[in-house]
Amino acid sequence: MPAQRKARLDALGFVWDPLFEQWEEGYRHLKAFVEEQGHCRVPIDYKSSDGYRLGKWADKQRTRKSVMRPERKARLDDVGFVWRTSTARVLKNQAGTHRLSRPSSA
Repeated sequence: MPAQRKARLDALGFVWDPLFEQWEEGYRHLKAFVEEQGHCRVPIDYKSSDGYRLGKWADKQRTRKSVMRPERKARLDDVGFVWRTSTARVLKNQAGTHRLSRPSSA
């Protein structure tokens, strides 16, 4: 493809890798959820204010953990993503709160 054509498409916001963009959209919503809620335990039926089905997206990440790119897993870990929802319930019950603390690395 000629560079000029590519530049015009870029200027229009053309998405070259839709799967990458879909994942990034989910991650942006997850970060917003963490900022608002203070934790990363997204209910399966949770939808953001713009209708994004974040709960479904989070569940899909859990089922794909074993085949996920390491950099994506690291980004999810960095925001405190809860990989096992049963673990989140136990931690919530032990703490008696809705906030989930990240485990210490010690």
